[in-house]
Amino acid sequence: MKKILKVLLPFFLFSLFLLPASAEGTIEDGLDLFSGEEETMLLEKMSGTSLNYRIVTAEETEAEDLAERSVVLRIDGDQEVSLDISEDLTAVFPEESREDLAWLLLDALQEERAAEGCLQLVESAEAQYKTFSEGAVALPSVRNSEKQYVVDMAYLLTEEEAADLNERLRTLSEKWDADIVVVTTNDNGGLSTMAYADDFFDYNGYGRGAQRSGVLLLTSMDTSEVWISTCGYGITAFTDYGIDLCLDEIIPYLSDGDYAGSYRRFAEIADEYFQAAQDGRPVDIYPEEPEPEPDPVFEPFSAEAGAGSVAGGLGVGLLSTLRKRARLKSVRSREYAEDYVRDDSFDLTRSQDIYLYRNISRMRIQSSSSSSHGGHSGGGGSHVHISSSGSFHGGGGRKF
Repeated sequence: MKKILKVLLPFFLFSLFLLPASAEGTIEDGLDLFSGEEETMLLEKMSGTSLNYRIVTAEETEAEDLAERSVVLRIDGDQEVSLDISEDLTAVFPEESREDLAWLLLDALQEERAAEGCLQLVESAEAQYKTFSEGAVALPSVRNSEKQYVVDMAYLLTEEEAADLNERLRTLSEKWDADIVVVTTNDNGGLSTMAYADDFFDYNGYGRGAQRSGVLLLTSMDTSEVWISTCGYGITAFTDYGIDLCLDEIIPYLSDGDYAGSYRRFAEIADEYFQAAQDGRPVDIYPEEPEPEPDPVFEPFSAEAGAGSVAGGLGVGLLSTLRKRARLKSVRSREYAEDYVRDDSFDLTRSQDIYLYRNISRMRIQSSSSSSHGGHSGGGGSHVHISSSGSFHGGGGRKF
């Protein structure tokens, strides 16, 4: 037994050195951007990750030599963001990818969502590192064939329905120069519905133009969820509010099992949304415009009528004054106020002030903490995230 232990012990100790060290996460919040709860949440997220993350906020920040597998996020007093990585991660995070991650955080900082932005950055960096180290996610590939706008892996459509819908989506995609795609699946492969939709779009070569514009509707029978993934100009056309309205339209069809009806309605909505975006007013939340006040109506002025009105007013006023003056002939002015009081006619026994009315002015003071961010309360638009391929995506979904 001792001989076996002597043989196995060196191999056991050697294997410990081969295992990667536990990832660490540290925060140096010199600008007090995070609350105590937010800092705890970020530290928990950064512990047990593949990389060593460090968040530094200070009036001035300086680059430094980094240990292996290190990612340092710096935010200075001017809210400028920089992302430093160790040399061994340059292939994982090329310069363009680092800029995308920094912009993701910068958008959050402008909306005073520093903690949320840092969390999204860590999650995106982890997904990108995992994709690089393990290879692309095993998704069904349709890149080697003619581009398909309907990929019905859950067999929810008949062949005729799929063919008709594919042609309709092809026409719309060419019309708006943005791929409009419908995908169904029975298996998410362990991914969230959002990640599956984003990755299917990215790794199968969808998207047109330099921005890779497009929108993908995923129906997952695995999780009974539907997700709309947007990219490029699709993020502009399908705002967060517009996605909610679209889901309100198509989910009743899905719940009733009318999948073809749901996807036909989605195609109609996509056409409407891209048209609205091209017209400069995407489907979104806009402040209510006050109704214009009606123009005042003036009657034509007549000089004769005006002179008559003035003369009549003067006459009435003169007569009224003369009548009141005639009634005051018995009244004579006195030197003192008490001379007007008759003897024994007034006896003051008690005095008291009684307040008959109260007038209070109130002004509402809006608390800065009452403003909210995220969702639709920020005034509309689209919130974005970074997929495992490093691409920006918008989107939204729900159960059906």
